[in-house]
Amino acid sequence: MRDPYTRIVNLKLVIGAVLLSVVGLALMAYGSYLDSLDRSGFISALSSNIGGTLLIAGIVGIALDQWLDRDRGASLGNLIEKVMLRVMAKLVPALRDSVIQAFADNVNNLSVVASNELLDNLARNALALRLGDANFAEDIYDDVRDQAVASAERWRDTRISMQLSPDVSILPVATGRGSSASSPPLFTLTVRYEYTVVPTVQVRKFTAVSDTTEYRSLIDDPSETSVWYINPGTGVHGADKHAFELVDFAVDGLPQQIRRSARVNGQSYAVNLGSEVIDAKQPVTLSYTYRTILRQAGHMVHVDVEQPSKGLDVDLDYGDCGIAEIRLIPFIASSKQVRSHVMPPSVPEKTVSIGFDGWVMPKQGVVAVWILASELPDRRT
Repeated sequence: MRDPYTRIVNLKLVIGAVLLSVVGLALMAYGSYLDSLDRSGFISALSSNIGGTLLIAGIVGIALDQWLDRDRGASLGNLIEKVMLRVMAKLVPALRDSVIQAFADNVNNLSVVASNELLDNLARNALALRLGDANFAEDIYDDVRDQAVASAERWRDTRISMQLSPDVSILPVATGRGSSASSPPLFTLTVRYEYTVVPTVQVRKFTAVSDTTEYRSLIDDPSETSVWYINPGTGVHGADKHAFELVDFAVDGLPQQIRRSARVNGQSYAVNLGSEVIDAKQPVTLSYTYRTILRQAGHMVHVDVEQPSKGLDVDLDYGDCGIAEIRLIPFIASSKQVRSHVMPPSVPEKTVSIGFDGWVMPKQGVVAVWILASELPDRRT
């Protein structure tokens, strides 16, 4: 179906042809009238010839218009299409580059038009082009995305301070024969976390258990902030306050109330930050200290971060522990260099530390490993 503009043009052409035919007939009739009056001559001949010409032109014009109308529409459409293709061929590259540059420069431009699925595909494709391996790029992106999306918060400037000291308590350990023996030599580990965060979780939980099945289920529960497994071989149970205790918790230096609850298989500590802290959506400094125990013969302890953290500093004080050698081993997947420092033997303080300025993902951190002085061979022999 033709558009109204085309109809108007065709109607004008038909009206013009009809007018020419009518004028031509009138002139031919006028010429015949002059001949009937015996006034034939130049005027009558001119009128007849012009009238015949106009009549033929009108009739032929109408016929040609109807005959060429179909081809004219197709030709005009093809002409417009060719012109548009040439224009688009010149404009599309510049327009494409402008759109891509606008998306690259301002993330808000991309968020308006892109869904999560589209953003994922764009990220995978960009990484695939950069790495030259689509499968490798997809696996890397999906892994990092899943860790980041599952994380409720982003920590910054995380500092973990640890102190090892001999545990002087003597605890009975069941032998399974109705008798008991003293617990193996233990260390008391005191750990202090401090970091800046915009909090989204109002209630912070700390749980200690001695059942491996419960530990695995809790560590995958997003409602649990921190979970510890207390090995019954240490002589204490996860429900024992001596095995684990949250000593203090502060928000911007202000102490918070700590609530403790014990059960058969473990114990939990909870701290309510308050709705005003969550609703403010402003960075605050959270700090807390907990105390737990370790077997001296276990030779290692692992500490990590529960949320992605920008920057991590860890230091460990092990003075008066009978440790001959100790190392902090970072378990951080990054191309950035980890700084490490060991206090020289000539200094009375016994400390080791590491520092890292990049992002540390959840479950990444450091492992401290040591050798006891009593385990070294006797150099006098």
